Amino acid sequence: MKQAITTFVLFTFLAVQAIAQQHPPIIQSSFHTNQKLLNPSETILLHSPSQKQNNFRSSQKVAIKKLCLEDSSYKYRWDSGSQSWPNYTRLYYAYDMNQNQTSNLYQTWSGTAWVNSYRNISTYDSNSNLTTQVYQTWNGTTWVNGSQSLSTFDVNNNKLNSEVQIWSGSAWLHSTDNLFTYDANNNQTSWVNQTWVASSWKNYEQHLYTYDANNNQTAELYQTWNGTIWINNVQQTNIYDANHNQTSSLHQSWSGATWANDYQNLDTYGASNNRISALLQNWSGTAWVDNVQHHYYYDATNNLTSQVSQTWNGTTWVNGSQSFSTYDANNNQTSLLYQTWSGTAWLNSNKHVSTYDANSNRISLVNQSSNGSQLENSDSTHNFYTCFPTGIQNIPQNIASMKLVPNPCSSCEVIIENNNTTDLQVFDMLGRNNTTTFEKTTNGYLLQMQNQSPGIYFVRNTRTGQVVKFVKQ
Repeated sequence: MKQAITTFVLFTFLAVQAIAQQHPPIIQSSFHTNQKLLNPSETILLHSPSQKQNNFRSSQKVAIKKLCLEDSSYKYRWDSGSQSWPNYTRLYYAYDMNQNQTSNLYQTWSGTAWVNSYRNISTYDSNSNLTTQVYQTWNGTTWVNGSQSLSTFDVNNNKLNSEVQIWSGSAWLHSTDNLFTYDANNNQTSWVNQTWVASSWKNYEQHLYTYDANNNQTAELYQTWNGTIWINNVQQTNIYDANHNQTSSLHQSWSGATWANDYQNLDTYGASNNRISALLQNWSGTAWVDNVQHHYYYDATNNLTSQVSQTWNGTTWVNGSQSFSTYDANNNQTSLLYQTWSGTAWLNSNKHVSTYDANSNRISLVNQSSNGSQLENSDSTHNFYTCFPTGIQNIPQNIASMKLVPNPCSSCEVIIENNNTTDLQVFDMLGRNNTTTFEKTTNGYLLQMQNQSPGIYFVRNTRTGQVVKFVKQ
């Protein structure tokens, strides 16, 4: 089956190459340019310990209907003179048997033909962790090494280090290295950046993270190396409400002897845990002074429909910018309009219009920008996919919380208020129901997965319909 899938992907790749010129650019932009392996029916939330902003977080989880791999992406630039979409750039992707992206090829249009520009070649370990990635450029005749990253992981699939090397023309040379540590809950506790000097690694900077009992990041400390010891530079302290929403973050700088306030963010949330306001204040030396505020509005399915930003002029709030979004029946964002305040009226700035296929993959995106009097086309992108059914159907939104810890795991504990193991089912990537033993624990049930092969699985609560993805080691 896997061999058949791989063959189909390769045929699709060749077919897209052959008929590329026959595809008219459908209105689109570039929202998915960094996401090449897509599970369109699932919302995957990524948490970065070094992220300094409290971005909108959704607790919505959706089961996967199909696994979709992006085969290629074509970008076009609008020609107002000919009123047409000439070719601009394109990307091709290839994958291994585990759906890991093994290469991407970037090409530009010369006016008559596609010309190689650069490519990335990637390899993975048995747990699908990205271990090496080589960046190469095309010199007109052959591919030339540029840089590569080398990463290692612990038994929990946490990245331990990531080294960047530069090609000298004949050999790989050390450049920078990043070292990471984690606590027992797999929360990242430190990130140390080092540079290669002469013949050894030298410290450059580090971030230290702390967490509360609910694994919320409560503090981040940024330090730089002075050649002998670590020197404090900046720190951030976070506070959360009972629903684990970040309500405030305080940013301070080290004066040499004590911490001095810089600015703070204050956020509020609605009944559905959607952030409804964000206030940025600066420290004057004696008091907090308003600077910028944002207000967010949502529809009945918790999609962000509009946002208004204002600045404080010392006396009152002054409009700055606003945005409006629309969605289709599958909650895919179909349009996003940005406007700026002229002082007397709202003026269109730019707009993104998207279309999707039946699997909620974005197939087109058109970017439009203002020419001073109206919006006109700027660039567009058209994406092509190969999808494989998993047998798992859509499930309701806004359902009760369910999680697995640890994740990845060999035996995972399902944390859920559930008194009936018959309500839980485990599926693999193809949607096949796996025979799994459940052992009752204080907080839920322990999944005995010793006899299952390593890989990606889904546990489903048949009573509520919720599905959570996890990795079996």
